[in-house]
Amino acid sequence: METVPENSIPGLSDSIAKIREDGKSGVENLTEECVSTMADVTRLLMKVMLDTAGPEVLVVTKVRNLSLQEDGFVVLTPNQELEASSELLPINYGGFSKVLKKGDILFLGEYLFAGSQTSVWLEVFEVKGDDVGCVVKNSATLVGTMYTLHAAESHIDLPTLTEKDRVTFFSFLFVMPIIATWGVKNKIDFLSLSHARHVEDVRQARQFLSKLGDLNQTQIFAKIESVEKTALYRCNMAGKPAVLTRVVDSMTNNLRPTRAVATDVANAVLDGSDAIILGAETLHGLRPVETISTVSRICVEVICVCMR
Repeated sequence: METVPENSIPGLSDSIAKIREDGKSGVENLTEECVSTMADVTRLLMKVMLDTAGPEVLVVTKVRNLSLQEDGFVVLTPNQELEASSELLPINYGGFSKVLKKGDILFLGEYLFAGSQTSVWLEVFEVKGDDVGCVVKNSATLVGTMYTLHAAESHIDLPTLTEKDRVTFFSFLFVMPIIATWGVKNKIDFLSLSHARHVEDVRQARQFLSKLGDLNQTQIFAKIESVEKTALYRCNMAGKPAVLTRVVDSMTNNLRPTRAVATDVANAVLDGSDAIILGAETLHGLRPVETISTVSRICVEVICVCMR
């Protein structure tokens, strides 16, 4: 499949380059400048979606790379004063030992911004005090300093809309007010709830937005995992918009999508997705413009085929 030329979306390449350059300087109003830059350069109507952190369990580390070996052992501890290593991983959640048991499965992966799907499969073999001992089931090297932990079958007792989302947003480069300040000032169009688990999460978010006055009309998207087709179908039947993300991760470091990735994009359209959101592919990817153009072209071609 050929990609659409850069000039198919006039100004897009310059716009992305400007946003990345501003990001390096760490200016406090980076996000606002991004919106302004994209609108001015591309001459397109822009909508703003604010993505929340949600109930994420993060590994607390300053070590840039971590290598874990198959059949090795690693301990998860809430003691964030300890240094991370291939045998010890401090985390930002102290309740794991209360909800996990021997045999439970965890996935340790690079953060979205790393632009990679590298992950480590962990199996709990011991719970001792506040610490959780795990067996490493596959060898992998995680790059960067931000790693997330996902417990496939355990309930994490953390709020979907955290205090960090309500008050302050911590980025790699700066700290800035978010929903109650920047969100109100810029009248965000959409609020994305990461790791939403039940309808009560959406209700609480709506209640919070209603107190902010200007955000009464902000639409809420609940981000859920592992139930793509079922969730899309139910949203379509209920007349609710559904958006997919992380369908073209492989294009973060590649010019062309694999056949499997191209098929995933096509299936997203066929299954009833209303939009596709790109993340690491455009934030840190080597070919952000080509990625946008390629995904757009696949979507258009699928729609055209369906209309014949």
